Amino acid sequence: MEVKQLEFFLACVERGSLTGAAEKLYTTQPNVSKVIRTLEEELHAPLFDRTSRGIELTEFGRLVYRYACDAMSGIHHLERLADRPSGNAFCVSTYQSNTMMQLLVDLYEEMPGMRLEHRRGSTEEILMQVKRGLSEIGILAVTKKHSEAFLRQVQHAGLSFQEIAERTACVYAGPHSELYDRESLSYEDLVEKPIFIGPMNDYFSIEDDLRDTKLGNIENEFYEPVVHTNSEHLTRALMMRCNVAVVGIDFDPPEGTDTGEVRKIPIVDRDLHMILGAAVRKEHVLSHPAARFLEMINDYAGRV
Repeated sequence: MEVKQLEFFLACVERGSLTGAAEKLYTTQPNVSKVIRTLEEELHAPLFDRTSRGIELTEFGRLVYRYACDAMSGIHHLERLADRPSGNAFCVSTYQSNTMMQLLVDLYEEMPGMRLEHRRGSTEEILMQVKRGLSEIGILAVTKKHSEAFLRQVQHAGLSFQEIAERTACVYAGPHSELYDRESLSYEDLVEKPIFIGPMNDYFSIEDDLRDTKLGNIENEFYEPVVHTNSEHLTRALMMRCNVAVVGIDFDPPEGTDTGEVRKIPIVDRDLHMILGAAVRKEHVLSHPAARFLEMINDYAGRV
């Protein structure tokens, strides 16, 4: 099957006749008829019913039409990829983090001609984006408790993982949070406080670790965030205006970042650690922007 056949098929559907398709494609009606007939022979089924009003898709033709649209859309995307400038391009995926956003801004200021693509997502989504080549590197923060399972998943995806830092968990509270004035928190302080924002379905997140923790004989089934989102914008807006807080990694924003009165409050009575690191395809040679971004994260991790 050739791309030309799909182009002719879609033109026939759009124009409703072989003659109309020929006009659209700047060819002859017999040539269109020949291409469509060859396609039908390859698929072993008719694509059109011929009527006095022109042509109409058969039931099988309607199914082929959906797949043909998807295929041509993919081809157009590939053509646009081929037209993109190469060289100073950097595609990166990160967990939800104001620190990472600020470091990316620093990188862009340092390399103003760079073409930057940023994605965010859950741990599994970031690993898949790196595996498929949508992102050159993935920056993740996973609980130490789940690190063995995480590393197995990294290995299965054909990736390697570079640990950057190990940090404890903490709570970030906005000015309207009832926790805002606290100097420290215990797990017990989190009991029956439905005021937390959590990520969307991330097994490796600190929230999942909290659900698995026992407080005495009490299972932590109560810990269920009232908001699930991967949006920094929604998280920040909620924290600035509502009685909510975020459990995250103790990784302070870079100097000069506008935290908007958000306070970091340590959790002091449990040894709850998170691992920050980068996932990359095995044997992949990093681009200059990717290598520089990892250098900036490592430098910053060494200062805080």
